[in-house]
Amino acid sequence: MIRRPACVTVLVVAAAVAACKTTTGVSSGGAPASGEFSDNPLVAFIPADTAYAFATFKPPPLDVFRKLAAMMGPIWRRAFASSMSREAQTADQRRSLDDVLHVFDTLDVKTFEDHGFSAKARFAAYGIAGYPVFRVEVLSGDRVFELIRSTAVRWNDKLPPPTERAGRRYWIFDQRKFSVFVAIAAKELVVAAAPRRVLDTYLAQLVGEQPPANHLTTAQFRALAERDGFSAAGVGFVDLARAGSLVVDATGVGSECGAAVAALARRTPRLAVGYSELTVHRMGFGMIVEVAPDLLTQLRGLAGSLAGFDRVLAQRPAMAIAVAGNIEHGRALVAKAAGSLQELGERCQIPGLIDHMASVISSAGRPLPPVIAGMRGGFLVLSNLKMGASGPETIEGFGSLQLDDAGALLALLSSQLPGLEIKADRKAHALPALIPFPGHVAASERAIGVALGANSAAVAVDTLQGTAAPAPLAVFALDYSRLGQLVLSDMHGEEAEAMRTIMDAFGLATLQIAVDARGVVMSGMFELR
Repeated sequence: MIRRPACVTVLVVAAAVAACKTTTGVSSGGAPASGEFSDNPLVAFIPADTAYAFATFKPPPLDVFRKLAAMMGPIWRRAFASSMSREAQTADQRRSLDDVLHVFDTLDVKTFEDHGFSAKARFAAYGIAGYPVFRVEVLSGDRVFELIRSTAVRWNDKLPPPTERAGRRYWIFDQRKFSVFVAIAAKELVVAAAPRRVLDTYLAQLVGEQPPANHLTTAQFRALAERDGFSAAGVGFVDLARAGSLVVDATGVGSECGAAVAALARRTPRLAVGYSELTVHRMGFGMIVEVAPDLLTQLRGLAGSLAGFDRVLAQRPAMAIAVAGNIEHGRALVAKAAGSLQELGERCQIPGLIDHMASVISSAGRPLPPVIAGMRGGFLVLSNLKMGASGPETIEGFGSLQLDDAGALLALLSSQLPGLEIKADRKAHALPALIPFPGHVAASERAIGVALGANSAAVAVDTLQGTAAPAPLAVFALDYSRLGQLVLSDMHGEEAEAMRTIMDAFGLATLQIAVDARGVVMSGMFELR
């Protein structure tokens, strides 16, 4: 039984320390055409009953990783360097730290491949008995082994001899609560973490000698990707019902509590995740929570409509948010969900959960004020913001609040803001002097629009135009580079420069939440500059 945590570090970290000394600037080459979904042979080792899995089916865009490494390098360097004072470090520790940090400064494809790794590697991550396993393709297992061996020598860390089985070399490093498994085959590197008994039970599968009798296939991942608009860059899932069972077994709760957890998990049987796009310019992703048919019907009742929703992202805002939905229906769903969680608390004997859910049920059961009950949604767009020494100097933007009857809210606003008399006449009214920026507000029978900045009168009236159309439950957008220029403009020093580098690397980021025939859908996109 090997008990050398330092060797675990050598093996796991050294797998990343592939670019050691030189930088050639060699490109990874173009990625396969969009839509290509070639086979990933590593998928054959994923058991069909796994609780989770994620795999890639085309070479990763190393230009993206190079860009992210350059962006995050200063932050990582500061984090590693501050983890131990320079005075407290031994010469060996400083040498290993410098080697690891060097990876963040260089991402050289040629050297990467010279050490046996592959710039076109596919990988698969999954669970065996709930514990994580990671498999990745390599160009040469012998060269990867030599890198690990030489890194251990450089770090003055004695690397124990591997065990050989079926032409593969592996180590098991026993820790106090779990063990780490590392195996190197001719064309594959495998890392897993689990209790020793689990590793021993599934050793043949982990080593790669014997795939499970029932395993997943590329076709199953491809079908999931086609349904959800994911690409070969990466797609996966979490089987929430199986995951719930694993949690119940691991915690050893009683049968009644276990049955309650399993019942809840069956209401949301699976979570699907994946990349919709992964290029040097954009990173798109998605997440779909599948739900039981009766629950889906209730969730789809949340959907709402907004007039003017197309304006929210039309002019690349600095920041924007939009929401749409049926508040009364949502209130009923919150009460129902709280009731289910309260029942879980009772069956699992969790007093705090019972009391908290009782409070939620009580709050959800109270009638909403008419002004709030009639709201259907709205949006707020920040077009420009300029900060000065004492606070904002310029704010430009517009927004809209849409509701069944604007009259009651207009009366409330007029009573609370002296000098503001608003009628549902679709005309622009100047905002009162207590608001320190020029702006106007306009209203119709079912909407209130507001605008700040140049031409605010026309913009406020314009927000009332348009026909209500179906909209997502929520949309959020943020231009990171513009936010960085604003927030960090008066900040200096290494940390500020590192944060500025990160924020300058991103452009507009958007996040959207909706409900459709699959369930609850979250999708996002990050622009990479």
